Amino acid sequence: MTSFSFCNAPKLILEFCTRYETPKVVRFKSTSVAFLSHIIKLLLAVYCILLMFQQNSYQIFDRSPISAVTIRIKVSPNCSNHLNYSCTDPKDDAVDFIVPPQENSAISIVTRVIETEYVLRTCNKIDRINEHNCSVKQQCVIPPYYRQLLEKTNQTLPPLCWHKFPSRTKNNYDALSYVLFIKN
Repeated sequence: MTSFSFCNAPKLILEFCTRYETPKVVRFKSTSVAFLSHIIKLLLAVYCILLMFQQNSYQIFDRSPISAVTIRIKVSPNCSNHLNYSCTDPKDDAVDFIVPPQENSAISIVTRVIETEYVLRTCNKIDRINEHNCSVKQQCVIPPYYRQLLEKTNQTLPPLCWHKFPSRTKNNYDALSYVLFIKN
């Protein structure tokens, strides 16, 4: 290779574009060795393809649940603290806790439920109208059963707002006694 100078630059560029090396080819003179080499390559390719289809592209998923949790709730000593809670409600929690969590060995158990009650009232027929007027359009809602009436008739119903119960009402009852059965 010649040294770089501006005089021989076109010659270097032409040599760079036209010079190449040929790939090395291995030739077997024995037909049995060549046949065995091709069989091994074919078996490896078939094995890789079958493994990708069988194992979902090498991603092995463990679909078995990590744990199953049942929460059995004992009877609450005081059932009158909450408006919608009665002593005849079912005492077994039917939430499905068997779904495998995102983390390894992670589990989530709810031990206390705090409910805030809201009531749907017309915006202009309440005692404290200045606190609960529908100034924002998102506050005023039309329930689904009113929507069907409005579609059939040209009647305009008063807008309804979600109003929180007064703070003097105890909406959340005490945490219930519960028993956890955890099966791994």
